[in-house]
Amino acid sequence: MVFWFVAQSLTGRKPKRPLHFGMLGFKGFILSLDPGLSIDAKSVIPAITASTMIPVDSFDTNGDNRPTNSGCFANACGGPGQAALTNFLMSDARTIAIGDIHGCRIALDTLLASLDLGLDDTAVILGDVIDRGPESRGVLERLLALRDSCRLVPILGNHEQMLLDAVDARVPLQDWLIHGGAETLDSYGADAALGAVPKSHVDFLRSWGDYYETESHFFVHGNYLSGEVLARQPWQSLRWESLRTRTPATHCSGKTAVMGHTSDKSGKILDLGHLVCIDTYCHGGYWLTALEPSTRKIWQANESGELCESTLPLPKKS
Repeated sequence: MVFWFVAQSLTGRKPKRPLHFGMLGFKGFILSLDPGLSIDAKSVIPAITASTMIPVDSFDTNGDNRPTNSGCFANACGGPGQAALTNFLMSDARTIAIGDIHGCRIALDTLLASLDLGLDDTAVILGDVIDRGPESRGVLERLLALRDSCRLVPILGNHEQMLLDAVDARVPLQDWLIHGGAETLDSYGADAALGAVPKSHVDFLRSWGDYYETESHFFVHGNYLSGEVLARQPWQSLRWESLRTRTPATHCSGKTAVMGHTSDKSGKILDLGHLVCIDTYCHGGYWLTALEPSTRKIWQANESGELCESTLPLPKKS
């Protein structure tokens, strides 16, 4: 179990980020609450008299990379475990979603340079970072490094699921290769076999969750059931179901959905008001899209290194 403490009375100033403690973690860590301010974790516990404490319960998987309960992260920086995570970002922090990368390292690097993410920012990666494009290995390495720059929340897509299933021999290798896995293996070297994918990359993918939510939005890879709470969403819908198969209604939480998976082959964002899909077909020659839902600001980059910024218009009322 992991606890989040949001300290509000230690200094008279709101901390920029939550304090994160593990049950085994009280060993005198120095935690930065604000520029120029550090507090020893041992001294924090007695001082939190006006704080909020939220238990984040971990849950088990059934051993096949398919969770028995859907959830986010006990560690929002890409650490192991899948659990419900409540987002307590302060007003000066950003939550930014990034659509399906599909091995497009140049577009990702261009986008990240413009985003200039900081430690207080949360980057939600909507899944399908590998396959089809030329540099899946480079994309994974870039995301691993990004954990040192921001709060990284990667969501497992169906392409990551296929790789893990191939590694675990749950599906024939060819089933993954024909859906873009061949390009992923090529990024690890000519004639690379499945064993060329390092354990660190596989373990990183195993740590990814199914959804993430803020007070106003939730983030998934593929689709959702509108009448089911997020913690009980079937992984088949979250991972595999296309919006072309079924377009869901507004979720019962009232929150706006941000998702990828269903690529627009003309490179356009789908905005239905209650859901926004930002898979804009980067590997097909169009855009890799980042969206800050709270402001509707958009950043887009392509494999030529071109960048554009704009604001997503409000959807027209029907």
